[in-house]
Amino acid sequence: MAETEMEKESGSSSGDDSAGQAENRVSERQRLTYIGFDVFPGNPRELFRPGEEDKLRATVAEKRSKQDIIREDATLLQPRVSFSERVVMTFAALLVLASLFLPWYSVYNETIVENEPPTPPPTETAAPFDVATMLGQFDAASVEVQAQVAGLLPVGAIDSVRNLLAVGDTVAATALVETASEPVVALLMPAGEIDPLADTAAATPAEPAAIPTEDPQEQLITAAIQRTEVIRDRTTWNGISGFGLLGPAGSVLFGSGIGILLTTVLLVLYTVLCIVGPFYCLYGIWGLKGDADSVALKLKKMLKIGWVAPIVVSLTFALSFLGGTYAIDAASVYNSLGDAYGVAVYLGTLSIGLLVSMAGFILLAVKGVEI
Repeated sequence: MAETEMEKESGSSSGDDSAGQAENRVSERQRLTYIGFDVFPGNPRELFRPGEEDKLRATVAEKRSKQDIIREDATLLQPRVSFSERVVMTFAALLVLASLFLPWYSVYNETIVENEPPTPPPTETAAPFDVATMLGQFDAASVEVQAQVAGLLPVGAIDSVRNLLAVGDTVAATALVETASEPVVALLMPAGEIDPLADTAAATPAEPAAIPTEDPQEQLITAAIQRTEVIRDRTTWNGISGFGLLGPAGSVLFGSGIGILLTTVLLVLYTVLCIVGPFYCLYGIWGLKGDADSVALKLKKMLKIGWVAPIVVSLTFALSFLGGTYAIDAASVYNSLGDAYGVAVYLGTLSIGLLVSMAGFILLAVKGVEI
């Protein structure tokens, strides 16, 4: 009995709570006012302008009657290959064609030129100062010159030199006038005459110069270094003129090792691909007819031809590891070819044109993946 009374009391209390919640529930008008943090406070305005609702209903009814349920701005209605993408693919195809006229192969002859070091000017070795000769020049000079020389020397120096030379003391006589020997000689020696005080030695090549340092026991020796200059005379062929090599060099290319033979065949086929491939892709870009989806799917398959280019170039690079010997002494014709074929010769022979053509094909293939 107690349990029954408790159940009745709990039931009556829950009923009271439900009634209270129903009384406190917000109305639809209050909910619309509250949503959006009072974006429409009070009474909300009309959603449509006069006549817009009827026009919208008519448009929707017309689309439904045609079973057209796709939005006007749906991405499904956009073209799978846009005009800008077609322009990019056209540029890539034309780039491949233009690469045929760029250098594809490059070889060179290397010449080493040894430049002789410049010959230093001859040096002159002056003889010891001859005071007796200077005195003879002084006696033969004019009065004006004698006055100028006397002004450069100590007072009475000329008479002292005469007396010392008379007794044979040349050292003391030299010491009197040696400090002013250069200006004195310049005055006593007439223009155009040879300096009697200097004995010109035979011209000899200059020895390496000794550069003094702070430590008197050390010195830096410098000398002229003989320089060598490397001159490379390059010869290049573009993609079209590469076919011309099959004539004079065909016997060498096809008669050498298996690596050179297969590389030659692959590069010839690759050149043909660079001629035909761009026109094939241009037809797919601009010439295909049909609905947009079928044209896009056909173009996607056609652009896969672009992956052939990096595959062929990778194969030729792998074949260079096989190496091989030439049928002739190729190094005597072009130094860059060396004595045998290998990776270094392969990388050194290929030029920018082949890489540009491969880049154009890769761009076409990537654009095909994006379709």
